Amino acid sequence: MKFFFPPHLPPPSSSLEWHRQYQFLKIFLAIAALSVAAGFAGAAGLLGFVWPRAGGYEYGYQPATGREAPRNALSDSVERELSESVALVYSGTTLKSGVEVMASGQKLGLALVVSSDGWLVMPKPLKASAAKNWRVLLNSGARYKVSRAVSDDNAGLLFLQVSPESEQAKNNWLRPAVFSDKIVLPASLWARTSEGFGEVLAEHPAVTARTIPHLDYAFTPGYILNQTLPAGSILINVNGQVVGIVQDKERMLPASFLARAWEGVRESGQAVYYSLGVEGWFSEEEPFFIAGKAWNGFYVSRVVSGENPLARGDVILELNGELATADSWQENLLPPAVKALVLRAGQKLEISVPVVKK
Repeated sequence: MKFFFPPHLPPPSSSLEWHRQYQFLKIFLAIAALSVAAGFAGAAGLLGFVWPRAGGYEYGYQPATGREAPRNALSDSVERELSESVALVYSGTTLKSGVEVMASGQKLGLALVVSSDGWLVMPKPLKASAAKNWRVLLNSGARYKVSRAVSDDNAGLLFLQVSPESEQAKNNWLRPAVFSDKIVLPASLWARTSEGFGEVLAEHPAVTARTIPHLDYAFTPGYILNQTLPAGSILINVNGQVVGIVQDKERMLPASFLARAWEGVRESGQAVYYSLGVEGWFSEEEPFFIAGKAWNGFYVSRVVSGENPLARGDVILELNGELATADSWQENLLPPAVKALVLRAGQKLEISVPVVKK
């Protein structure tokens, strides 16, 4: 006959003392196992905090997964606001299967909204002469046509004035981008390309000119990035302020230069530059030495305007009390004249130099 023993009582063949010790051992082993599990979980959490890349991925173009975003990721509001200031430019539209489309092969690149009355800027494409046939598409789906194009050949920029083409565009307000005029190198930035956002680093300054020597306005300041990006990619800081656009591959044109170029187009309808009427180069382009000593500034190799107080061999050290650098040059050339600190024959002197519009 089979007997049933209640589960809370020990079998008849065992002693009550042994049964109690056995129960206590099971409880102790269970507590030990839970403690070990908790310890592993805590260690994993600490590792993730101290060494956030231990999970096997780099921050940057992080896929949209359920993982926690990096601490320096852009907020959704920043991405959304910038998207309202960025447009895609197409060379036109085409018919496909009976519907009008903007084909990927017609995409010319990104453009940045610089004013609420319909002005945008982008790197100048090769076929800028056909700009009036172009179409501009915002992230919202609002579509515009180009009514006017102003070229800045010196900087390789194209300013576009657009007008609404779709009903959605007629009810849409163009949101100008917010520019930042300061950058501290090395600068950790975010790049907005036609594919999305990614991290990039601005490493060091660079000056671009077609020839050296060059006219004192025939150059563009910029910064070199740590990677190659499509021309027109928009670079922003973590607050969503635009610090520049990619002019060519890994070279960034700063927002301060864009703002000055746009100001000339807005006021006169064309690209405007100011000059001291000289040729030369900046020490940032090619370092130069006088009597064995290196100097920072703009070396005057030739004077091209008449009645100019500057002379060949002068080194312009300061303009209006600021160091003469490529980045601040145009900003300090304010008509009718500028106060320049010049090195001439080993002596420093201050002279007033007329500023001419080019």
